[in-house]
Parts: sequence; structure tokens; C-alpha cells
Amino acid sequence: MTKDDILDWANTCMEFVYEDLGYEKEQVLHSIIHLDEKTPHIHCVVVPLVKKLDKRTNTERYTISKK
Repeated sequence: MTKDDILDWANTCMEFVYEDLGYEKEQVLHSIIHLDEKTPHIHCVVVPLVKKLDKRTNTERYTISKK
């Protein structure tokens, strides 16, 4: 694969993370392409955030999902 092919593939993979898995760009802390094995792959570190009502301030806030 050429460098452009790898970048196109990586962008398609990240679109999957955003569109199909439903994560937002702010939730992705780190992603890296690994070419050290037979099959190229991407490692993503994602923080699963959910909106919850803060009863103390009566506002909705993002918090880390415990599920």
C-alpha cells in the first residue's frame, strides 16, 4: 500500500469510529496506525462519555460511563 492508500484507509476507519460507533472527536484521546504486523491496524483510546443530570446544580453534564 502507498502512503496515500494507508491514509485513506485510516480516515475510513476513523469515520467508522465517529459515525457507526457514535463517538465524537473530543472523546478520542489517541489513535495510531500499526504497520508492525502482517495486517495493518489502528489502536484507538476512546473515553465513553454520557450525559447525566447533576442533581446538585440541576444541569446536564458529561461524565465517564461506568458500563
